Amino acid sequence: LMVAIASILLTSLYPTLFFVAPVAIILCREIAVSALREWMAEKGVRSVVKVGMVGKLKTALQMTGMSLLLLVFPDESADIDLCEMLGLYKPTVFLVGLGLLYLSTFAALVSGWQYFSAAKSSLWARSEPQ
Repeated sequence: LMVAIASILLTSLYPTLFFVAPVAIILCREIAVSALREWMAEKGVRSVVKVGMVGKLKTALQMTGMSLLLLVFPDESADIDLCEMLGLYKPTVFLVGLGLLYLSTFAALVSGWQYFSAAKSSLWARSEPQ
């Protein structure tokens, strides 16, 4: 939830399709995978969609990228500018953050595909009437 809020905050700072598209893709994937996991848990086969390495990589890339993007735009009322304080060049920090966001979007698509592929047989299985 915290990552989703940070994503939405960042889209308000960068309201362009170039930035909004990866955020929208990541948020849609998060909702779909969360729903899939919940549904699989109800069917008693949650282990089919356990967290994979690509999903963990996606999270690491996404959090690092968003942290860098948030670092570039501190609050105007803040007394310190961390980029300036650390001697970082803001355009470079922004591009690295954006690159990581795009890499995390790719990882989100791959891991989402993996989760749904792993759950495919359970998704199409017929339920026995009760």
